[in-house]
Amino acid sequence: MVNNLLLLNQFPDVDADKTVGRRHYPIAVGRKKVLKNANDIENLIPFMGKNVLLNILMPLLTAIVIFIG
Repeated sequence: MVNNLLLLNQFPDVDADKTVGRRHYPIAVGRKKVLKNANDIENLIPFMGKNVLLNILMPLLTAIVIFIG
């Protein structure tokens, strides 16, 4: 889950990262081959928020279930 969070958050930074020489998956493969709407950052923002929320809530809910059970 955390890997997906980090991957999704790399897309808005592709142009800036290229200028300083960084190389990560969206740069290496290219945005068009990775996601259909990868160039539409405004469309990705809600998914980025949901991804962060999922990464925060999942371990918390797992801990609650373990503690109660």
